[in-house]
Amino acid sequence: MRTIHEYRLRFYLNAHHYVIFDGRKGSTHPHTWEICVVCRFPRNEFRRFSDYEKRLADLLEPYQNTLLNDKAPFNSLNPTLENVTEYFCDQFSRALRKVSGELRRMEVSESLSRTYILENSMEDHGMANETSSEYFTGLANSVLDVLDLD
Repeated sequence: MRTIHEYRLRFYLNAHHYVIFDGRKGSTHPHTWEICVVCRFPRNEFRRFSDYEKRLADLLEPYQNTLLNDKAPFNSLNPTLENVTEYFCDQFSRALRKVSGELRRMEVSESLSRTYILENSMEDHGMANETSSEYFTGLANSVLDVLDLD
């Protein structure tokens, strides 16, 4: 059995927006979007949580306490829950790849009852093509974790 090591990080985006449906502009209203990401990093590379958290929080900062419709890309892209999630998923994925990370799942909630989820498969990010030594190192670590020989 192979153990997969992932982190779950949460962020909050406070912003206003309005959506346009059938050519009609809806009312401007606020949200505190909850953004939850599950990401994977190489086990053999130690990094502080704060390194990842700051990198991702910095991506959200220009949008904090703004009207999303005034900010690119939402000044030309309808800022629906789905479009907001897909945009930030792409941005977070790029940022994590720069530090050897893989975004596995992203959930964005605009309310307690509405969450949009995007999930990436291992094949999409090359994780399925790990070398044999990486696989056996992971396997050995899993066995040691189970045996707890400390």
